[in-house]
Amino acid sequence: MEMVKRAIASHPQFTLNDIEMQRHEISYSIDTLLLLKKLNPHHHYYFIVGMDAFLQFDRWREWQHIISLCDIIIVSRHKKEMAIPPLVKTFLKKENREHHIHYLLIDPIAISATHIRADIAAKKQLIPGMIDSVREYILENEIYRV
Repeated sequence: MEMVKRAIASHPQFTLNDIEMQRHEISYSIDTLLLLKKLNPHHHYYFIVGMDAFLQFDRWREWQHIISLCDIIIVSRHKKEMAIPPLVKTFLKKENREHHIHYLLIDPIAISATHIRADIAAKKQLIPGMIDSVREYILENEIYRV
């Protein structure tokens, strides 16, 4: 939680919320979204998901309800990957929700968790793509100790 707090510190448009951490049972996306809507009924939510996860979206718990409650932003590194699972596509058309699906094409980033862990283990002072205060927290708390 602290790493996310540090990562978004310079972005006042983001809010850190710990409602999933307060749950004492399995937490599904629909549960979190329903609670957020209950707490803030007039807010409009955007659910950001990677293309790899979205391709499995029709296997999620209450995926139709998720689509009915918010807009979905699908993030992909490759335009050719941008596809909608057939069952989801049929539902969107039937419910007239196609305009609630948005695509965000991003440039591939030359960074991986493996590289980050290696850089942390080497105690590098600068890690490409990582905010300094997050790196400092990881080092201070030996998050990825070897």
